[in-house]
Amino acid sequence: MDKDKKLDFKRIVNDNRIWLLLLLVAFVTIGKSTRTLAQTKTWSSAIKRKILQLEKRHPGQIGLYIKDLDTGEIFSHRGDETWYLASGVKVPVAIEALRQISHKKLSFDDEIHLSADDLVDGGGFTNQKKIGSALSVRYLMEQMIIHSDNTASDLLINKIGLDSVNRLIHEFVPEGFHQITTLADVRRLAYSEVHPKALNLTSKDLLSLKRSSTEKKRWLRLKNILQVPESELQCQSIDQAFDRYYAKNYNSAKLSSYALLIEKLLSGQLLDKEGTAYLTDIMSQVETGPKRIVAGLGKKLNFAHKTGTQHRRICDFGVIWHDGQPSQKGLLIATCIRNFEKISSAEKIMAQMSTTLRKAYIIDPLLAKK
Repeated sequence: MDKDKKLDFKRIVNDNRIWLLLLLVAFVTIGKSTRTLAQTKTWSSAIKRKILQLEKRHPGQIGLYIKDLDTGEIFSHRGDETWYLASGVKVPVAIEALRQISHKKLSFDDEIHLSADDLVDGGGFTNQKKIGSALSVRYLMEQMIIHSDNTASDLLINKIGLDSVNRLIHEFVPEGFHQITTLADVRRLAYSEVHPKALNLTSKDLLSLKRSSTEKKRWLRLKNILQVPESELQCQSIDQAFDRYYAKNYNSAKLSSYALLIEKLLSGQLLDKEGTAYLTDIMSQVETGPKRIVAGLGKKLNFAHKTGTQHRRICDFGVIWHDGQPSQKGLLIATCIRNFEKISSAEKIMAQMSTTLRKAYIIDPLLAKK
């Protein structure tokens, strides 16, 4: 074989190798893409089936929005409907407080004195403090997030300004959120659906209503506090009052909008590095809602979240991740359930959804994304 023929032969062999390599890459890419699509179909179909089964067996409605921050994959079931957030509003309150701290307008060590008029019903330990106690911003922040303390929340809101909280939301998530109020005004606004006089309920009145052991007793106590003729009552039960209150969309948002707020928090768009780390840390210590999403996650995953609970409404909002940075490999979850009969049943639904996610390989793959 002469020299030119040898060169042609080598060129042909090399060209064929290149084509074989390209074909191999193409097959691998196509295979990987096919597996990704199949996996997406599997988990989304599994959670969709589970939600429909749960709604069929239980009264009420489920809202669920999921986003994988690693792949950008999204699942939504009523995620673009407006949902009552309950104590979910405390996360934007914390964000605004931390922004003011970073801008030197506020300090973790600043103190607020507790008065009798500040007390709001709910969890946490602030109501156990002596009247006149000096409470630091750090204490209030951690009580608000970890224990969902309403008194701590309102003290902090009054310190940083409610208008500032609503401006923050409007600036960073301009669509999907409605007006946020204080936690005490949640009660006043709801009870004002019975009669406008309820807008003047005192802290003592609110605590008295909370102590009622049943909804019927609370209704009777409310009527006794209001002292208005039966003919002037605008609705005939606590249930009706809250339904009318929810319809006005105070403290409400789309689940997709709330998830966007959390995503912007994690990506550093809302706070500096220290503020983001601090808030993520205390959200990881939340003690409320142990029978909700966290109940189905197992022990190997982190969950930074905030729960919300109100009359026939529960929520859970947060990010699940294994290690590293949750902004890169986290799974955003925003979920609410409304119009259930018992809170225990609604919490069980959330736990079952969480378990379904794990078994459908949405949560477990986070362990492999190291």
